[in-house]
Amino acid sequence: MMSSKSCSRNWPYDVAGHRDNPVIVLLHGFLGSGHDWRQLSEQYLAQDFFCVMPTLPGHVEHPPPDPLNFDIVADGLYRWLRQLGLNRVNLVGYSMGGRLALFFALKYQSFVNRLVLEGASPGLADQQARVARAAQDDERARQLVKGGVDAFVDDWYRMDIFASVAQHPGLLAEVVRQRKRNNACWASVVIRQLSPGRQPSLWLRLGELTIQVLLLAGALDRKYVTISREMETYIPYAQTKVIAAAGHNV
Repeated sequence: MMSSKSCSRNWPYDVAGHRDNPVIVLLHGFLGSGHDWRQLSEQYLAQDFFCVMPTLPGHVEHPPPDPLNFDIVADGLYRWLRQLGLNRVNLVGYSMGGRLALFFALKYQSFVNRLVLEGASPGLADQQARVARAAQDDERARQLVKGGVDAFVDDWYRMDIFASVAQHPGLLAEVVRQRKRNNACWASVVIRQLSPGRQPSLWLRLGELTIQVLLLAGALDRKYVTISREMETYIPYAQTKVIAAAGHNV
């Protein structure tokens, strides 16, 4: 079994498993990195799959492009995966990475075999909600630069959505330590430009998906349980799994 970290055309990434196995590409959430998936991949997936875990633009050692938006990230991810010699993948995305995975799957559906979305949404359909969320994330971006990444991360993981992680102090400490590796200026660009307030709403396009889609949500994360079940009604081959005793980070 292969397990390593590498960099290709400025996309840092981790891999685990044998290259001749079916491919799973795993996209992390905001402030994360490809490393987030390593334990899961090595313990549960690498025996049967080739796991590719990129660090997304604007995170850790991967600077954001200028401009940054969903099309640019999706196009860059597609080119990068083709450079790795991959022709068809199974795609997993968590939170922000899930929003990107959904956008990617709609744009490059012939390249995606199956899609798994964990704690993710198609964006905001209501225009007023989009404006309000964009303004909120603009303020978060300002606070991130003003106060620094350490203070921002400490505050971020005090949010109710991460309450289940706080029940595991050792895990929370490691997550916070990894998140503080981010560059405040880069992260401010990400939270501003990839905000759900600026993401194209994908609700009306969910019916275009003809691949199998698994929607994961933690039972303690009621907001995303509701979103996942609503998404399931729009996607022809979707299934929702609610995981007991789990929160936003299933």
